Amino acid sequence: MKTQGYTLIEKALAELTRRIDNLEKRMDEQHQLAPGWFDTEEVCRRFGITKRTVDKFRKLKKVPSSKLGGRVYFRGSDFETILEENLDFKP
Repeated sequence: MKTQGYTLIEKALAELTRRIDNLEKRMDEQHQLAPGWFDTEEVCRRFGITKRTVDKFRKLKKVPSSKLGGRVYFRGSDFETILEENLDFKP
């Protein structure tokens, strides 16, 4: 049998979980990227390159990037161009 205190804690936890879920949903909606923008991991997947190569391109200013919420984003079209121009690039 659940005590009254246990039931109150259970209800409070359920409410807290609901609020966190709502906040995460709102944050996701607010931080959706424009089409064609990708984070480092997505650039690696789409273009078949390593994170190290992406970082090297960024540090050498071979591809523009933007930082949002502590993450770095790139336009896919910029990466397509830079990769075509640097087929012999060695990171």
